[in-house]
Formats: sequence, C-alpha cells, structure tokens
Amino acid sequence: MHSQQEFIFDHLPVAALQLDMQGCIKAANSAARVLLGQRQQTLVGTHLVELFNDKEGKIKTLLQRMARCCVQETGTCPPFVALESQKLSAESWQEMSSTSETSLILELQLPILTQVEVVFRCVPQMGWLLVLHERTREQETLALMQRYFQIIEQTDDLIMITDCVGKIDYVNPAFERCTGLSTKEILGQTPGMLKSGKHDSRFYMRLWRTLQQGQPFRDVFINRRKDGSLYYEEKTITPLRDASGRVTHYISTGKDISKHVETQERLAYVANHDILTGLPNRTALKERLDRRIQRAQLEDKQLALLLIDLDRFKQVNDSFGHRSGDQLLQEVARRIAELGGPQQLIARQSADEFIVLLENIRTPRAAAYIAHKLIHELERPFDLEGGHAYLSASIGITLYPTDGNSASQLLHNADIAMQRAKESGGETYRFFTDDMTTQAAQRLQMESQLRQALLHKEFFLEYQPRIDLKQGKLVAVEALLRWKRADGSRVSPAEFIPLLEEMGLITSVGEWVLHTACREARYWQEIGLPKIRVAVNLSARQFHQANLYDVVQKCLFHSGLPASCLELEITEGLMIDNVQESIALLQRLNHMGVHLSIDDFGTGYSSLAYLKRFPVHTLKVDRSFVNDVTTDPHDAAIVQTVIHLAHNLNLTVTAEGIETQAQLDFVRHHGCNEGQGYFLARPMPSENLIAWYQAQSEITEETSQEPTQASAELSPPPSS
Repeated sequence: MHSQQEFIFDHLPVAALQLDMQGCIKAANSAARVLLGQRQQTLVGTHLVELFNDKEGKIKTLLQRMARCCVQETGTCPPFVALESQKLSAESWQEMSSTSETSLILELQLPILTQVEVVFRCVPQMGWLLVLHERTREQETLALMQRYFQIIEQTDDLIMITDCVGKIDYVNPAFERCTGLSTKEILGQTPGMLKSGKHDSRFYMRLWRTLQQGQPFRDVFINRRKDGSLYYEEKTITPLRDASGRVTHYISTGKDISKHVETQERLAYVANHDILTGLPNRTALKERLDRRIQRAQLEDKQLALLLIDLDRFKQVNDSFGHRSGDQLLQEVARRIAELGGPQQLIARQSADEFIVLLENIRTPRAAAYIAHKLIHELERPFDLEGGHAYLSASIGITLYPTDGNSASQLLHNADIAMQRAKESGGETYRFFTDDMTTQAAQRLQMESQLRQALLHKEFFLEYQPRIDLKQGKLVAVEALLRWKRADGSRVSPAEFIPLLEEMGLITSVGEWVLHTACREARYWQEIGLPKIRVAVNLSARQFHQANLYDVVQKCLFHSGLPASCLELEITEGLMIDNVQESIALLQRLNHMGVHLSIDDFGTGYSSLAYLKRFPVHTLKVDRSFVNDVTTDPHDAAIVQTVIHLAHNLNLTVTAEGIETQAQLDFVRHHGCNEGQGYFLARPMPSENLIAWYQAQSEITEETSQEPTQASAELSPPPSS
C-alpha cells in the first residue's frame, strides 16, 4: 500500500481492517484499533476466524467465495449466511456501481458486544477491506423494533392493540383480511364493533375481571365480519404496562379457527344426526332426553314420550324402491316435525321408528290428542316418484315421571306400549301400564318356549268341518294350529301365532302345517274317506317368500296328495301389497291345479278392480260380520253384498263363525254356499274327525266327482 493510501486508510472516519486473500489482517487503521482496543502489532496477522471466534469455519468459506467473485469482473455470487455474534444470521448481497468499476459489497450483521456492523469491500490495489461501524443503543433498539414490526405485519395471527380505554390503535394486515375491515374503518373504534351477540354479559364480565387482575384472558371469541358472517378466533388479550406499572395498552393476539370449528361442528352433526331426515339420531336422542328429564325434574313438570312405528313401511319400500322409500321417510319426518313444533324434541330412532318428546304435558289426554293427530296426519297419501303411498302408525306413549325417570326406562316402556298398539291392529296408540312390563317378561318366556316347541314337536293340528248349507253335507274341514306344552297345558293361538310372526318362525311353522295337512288329507283318502281338499292359510312371510311355489310343489310330491286337493287361503291385504307379483304367483299356483280362496274378505284393502283379476275360487266372509248379522243392519247388508258379489264373479262364498241357528238361517236364506262355526261342528283332532265323518248318516255315500275341501289355517279358532 502506498504512503498516500496508507494515510487515507489510517485516517478513515470509520474503523477499517485491510485483509489479505486468506482473510488475515494486514493492517488496522486508527479508528479500528480504538474500537477493538488492540494495538497494530497484535492485530496484524490475526485471521478473522480468530477475531470473531468462527468455530464453524464459515468465514473461510465466505472469503473463498468472495475471492472467486473478485477474480471475475462480473458475475453473481452464490448466496450465503453471515455472522452475528458467534452464529450466522441472514446475508445480503448488494451490487454497487462507481465511476471506474463495479465492486461487490457485502453487508453483514456482525455485532461485537452487539455494537459493530461490518462491511466487506474489494478495493483495487488494496485488496479486501473490512469496515466496522459502531452502532448506538438507540439504533439497536430501532432496528429491533423494525424487525418485530415486520414480523407482526407478516404473521398470519390476528393482532390488535388498543389503548387503556379500549380505543383501537393498531391492527395488522391479517386482522384486516379476516374481518374485511380496513385500517381506516377500524382505528379509533372499540372491539365492540365486532360483537356477534353470541356471548352473554357474563362472558365479558369474566374478561374484564381477569384483565383488571393483571392476568391475560384466553378464550374463543365468536365475532362478526364486515359482511355479517361469523368467525371463530382463539384469542389471548394481555395488558401492557409502563415502567411505573400502569396499564397503557392491551394487545390481542389470536388465530382464525373458523374452518377448524366448522369441521368439528360438521363431524359432530354427522355423529348426532340422521343424514336422511336431518333429525337427531339414536346417539343424540338419549343425551338430549336425559337433559330434558333433568330440567323437568327441577321444574316439577310432566313429559310424554311418543314412539312412532310406521306400519307397512317395508312393503311400501319394497314396492316403490329405496329411493322412494327415502323420500317417504323425509316426508314423514317433515310432517311429524310440523305437528310437534320447533320446541319439541323429535328424533329418528331406527329405520321406521321416530320419537317425539312432549314437554309440560298437564294430562295424559294431551299426549293422546297429539298421538291421534299424528296417526291422522300419517294416514294422508304420500306423493312419491312412483305414485301415491299409504302408511299408518302405531304409537306407544310413556309419561315422566309415572312410567320412568330415565331416558332408557321411558324408551323401553314406550316400545312395550307401541307393541301393544301393533297387536291391536295398528293405526292406534297405547299408553304404558304396569301390567305391560309383566306381559313383556311373559312374552320373552314364551319366545323361549316356542323355540323349544319346535324342537320337541309340541305343535299339532285340529280340524273343524265346513258344511254345504244347501245339501247339509260336509264339504271341507279347516285345520287349526294348536300348541300343547310338555306339561300338558295348552296355549291360545291368539297368543303364540303373532309371536311366531315377529320372531320370524312363521315360515318354518307354516311349511310344517302345509306338509302335515297334505299328509293327513292323503291318509284320509287312503282309509276310504272321500277326497278332501285341504286349504292352508298362508302367512304374510310365506306368501312373499321367493320359493313358495317350489315349497308347495315339494309338499304335494312328498305327501302324494293331488294338487286339486290343496287349497291355499290368502288375505286380500297380502295380494294388494304387490298386485302384479301376486297375480303372477297365483296364476302359477292355479295352473298347477291348486284351489285358491280369499280369507277374511271385507276386513282388508278390498279392491274390486283387482278382485276380478285374481284367479281365486272362493270368498270367505269374516266372522266379525256374521256375528251381528241378525242384529246389525250394516253387517247384514255387508254379508248380503259379499254373497251377491261372489255369485256374480262365479265364486263360492263361505260364512265363517256361525254360532247360532239365527245366523245359519240368515246366511242360508241369502244364498251363502258354505258355512263353518261352533254351531255346526267344533275343531277336533284327525282321529276324531274320521270317527265324526263316519258317524254322519248324510255323508255315508260317495260324494260327486267334484272333490270336497278341507282348510288349514294359522289363525285362532272362533270364540264360543
């Protein structure tokens, strides 16, 4: 270095070090020696790594890169990290231009005692110069504040600063983006401008009480954006104090957790609601019901729980398809909700069961009134994509606290009451009573006994004759299912046959009845009795099973009974459920040679348009009409109409339940073909039937070529 350069170098107004290409100090000017507190002799030869305790060797790497840049007249230096104290901080390259040439300047934040900033400069003929700038504490503070401000401006957290009286002094850009409010709209206002009304006064009292105690307040705030929408902010509000301890500002930092809350709410909704109808599901029902019960207990009020079971929903679902079935359930839910009102708890408990909780019920009559209206409302036609559908409902009613003091008890007892309503024929409601619990226990016991009855062959058939009313001859016997327990006691068919239906055992028992009736009818023929046609009353499950035709064919084959000697009885309601399939099945059975009849005619969903399309041979007038035929003009008119209708359709008509001479005379006078009842003959076992038949003088001769008939049905005998 020339003497002029040395003079300039030594008298620079800033501290400077001259370095060689290896990063060793060649010279230190006066300002540098003062700043570093060391003499020239001590500094010369010292490597920067030693001066700044660069244990990681990054200064050496830096110098190597700078040396390469110095060799090139132009070029771009690769980015690197600079030193701060004994560790590296962010680096920056800046390209500077002069009148003669372009040099590269590197600025590093390299504090020594946190008060030194260094600049590397590559100077022609002088090599590397390291310029040291002493920084004041105010500069350090200002730089630190600028750094913090940049962080606040760039963070995604929502930041608000208010003065001690709550006026907003500052909000960051993230806050503006979230709320949709600009700084101009916010500054000078209070945070109350964001209130949504979702927090009560106790929430804000707790907030200020916490802040006044000098503690941060943390909670989730539900606030309102400029556009009116709500957002959820997980926020901490902290009081800021000056040197004297006086609160000067409050700073609020928070995160917008709206998406997280919406996701959680959606998951909670899905977990607690039926997606199809939007009603609370079984999971949510019990929890909400328990809460309502607790409230009723505190307020000394009565509740009524209604369990609504849709009658015949499965048939409608099968006939119209699942899409229409879903549409039907949605409409059912809508009607129930409209009738129950927004204040009542309404839920979907299962596929075809709904719950309505009526609060503050003063008398059971009020619950009965609502149940009656619900039944009436659900009987109105449902307009579906596949046409009109018709439903009815069975409703069980329990009262709190009379019938239970917990959700589980009320639901259980409502189910028992609902079953009682279904056993009464449906389309009605029943209240839970104490004896229903006992009956439910007996029902469970009977279910177990029925399964044992199947294993131990405790079922048997009895036969009741059917008489030709014109000739007075036997034309049929009706076989009735009976159950005698191992201890010799007998159970009424009215008790166990509906239970067989519910348990799903009716199909296997019905097949046993069909096989037994065919086998015994064949036996009667073999011992010399005239041909007897056996009619088996098919249950709903039997009639709708896919292999019914094959089952009938198998029973005829194994028993050896001709198809012309078998009669199948079907109630009109079964055929109306699915008309086209019913007609197709009945036609196949008719072509096989099986005799077909409609049982309990007049009590179901009669349709004369369909009746003429069904390949049936006999109509059986239900005993409920025959019972009062001599005292009730309406029943008398119905019986006369059915007889006339049957004759016009070339069908045989049979009157069931004849128990008096007057009833017999009436139906005979009006042209009824056949009669059956206790007045004519009681049910009897097979061996007694044979003896009875042989003892009748009027049937000692062979009958005509047209075979007579016998019927076997899964129904209780007529009452005496």
